[in-house]
Amino acid sequence: VQDALDRMIRAAKAAPLPVIAPVFAPDLAEARRQCAAWRERGADLVLVGTDKIILSEAMARDTDAARG
Repeated sequence: VQDALDRMIRAAKAAPLPVIAPVFAPDLAEARRQCAAWRERGADLVLVGTDKIILSEAMARDTDAARG
């Protein structure tokens, strides 16, 4: 799969077409890691799906508050 992604990125760059990569991560640290990995691979734009991050951070805050 990784080789196929690299081939697609090279083909897009040769076309030339922009490389847009999705990131769906459960937390901010993982989103940053994935963004860096895509940029290193050659992505021109990284779109981050923040809904999981927002929900997981809110749930963690609410759980901590409920536990006192």
